[in-house]
Amino acid sequence: MTVPVKRITSTQNPYVKKVVSIRDDGLVRQQEGLFFLEGERAVAEAVAHGHCPVDLIYVPRMLEEEPAVVEEASSGGARLVSVSKDVYKKMAGTKNPVWVAGLFALPRRNLLDVVVGTGIYVVASNIQDPGNLGTIWRSAGCFGARALLVSTPACDLHNGKVLRASAGAVFAVPAVKARPKDIMSSLDAAGIPVYGADVHGGMEICSLGGLEKAAIAVGHETQGLHADIERGLAGTFKIPMAGIMDSLNVATAAGVALYELTRGRISGRP
Repeated sequence: MTVPVKRITSTQNPYVKKVVSIRDDGLVRQQEGLFFLEGERAVAEAVAHGHCPVDLIYVPRMLEEEPAVVEEASSGGARLVSVSKDVYKKMAGTKNPVWVAGLFALPRRNLLDVVVGTGIYVVASNIQDPGNLGTIWRSAGCFGARALLVSTPACDLHNGKVLRASAGAVFAVPAVKARPKDIMSSLDAAGIPVYGADVHGGMEICSLGGLEKAAIAVGHETQGLHADIERGLAGTFKIPMAGIMDSLNVATAAGVALYELTRGRISGRP
């Protein structure tokens, strides 16, 4: 069994206050260069993708046996932090804590790092809801998108709700938050056409299937796409609907569009 190098039992410990601040405050995350991620599965997926936590935090007495991720993270260089049940509850801030979490280094990426040629990209515009942004990120991971480009203003990429909704995609698909104009300039420079979702018209999404490189842009249901993104579009697309409703939630629309763009590769058909 791996022996923890640090044990914390008091909720007043300065380390606990630091973790809570990182969890809740985007500015503190930037200052510390760390973000908080809860969940044994999420942490294990991070380690599997080569992202070892700086600190692995867990509650030994709440676990039937020591999870494999504890030893895996320790072998990868993580500091093990064993905490009490009350300490963990304060750190996690969730109604149903799962007793394993990690502090991870905050990725330092820019558009030049992630817009690198062929593949499918997702542009998320005017997305303020963390659940929607996280779900879009998850869909990007499911369908093999090369990167998620989030235009400002938007919610923090490492907000806890975003991370939970992303289901680990944070480690599978790189994401960058940047100004709409800069996102469009970087895609244009790489020769990547951008197609925007538009409930009112444009080509049907199935027409875009099979493209080797493209970006889809999705926006807030009422605000739509930012003007700088709209100006740079190669075209717009719509998702045909058979029911009485005439629009989809933005995260659902992104998932459907990504499926249509990649289903030829998934099924092995052109």
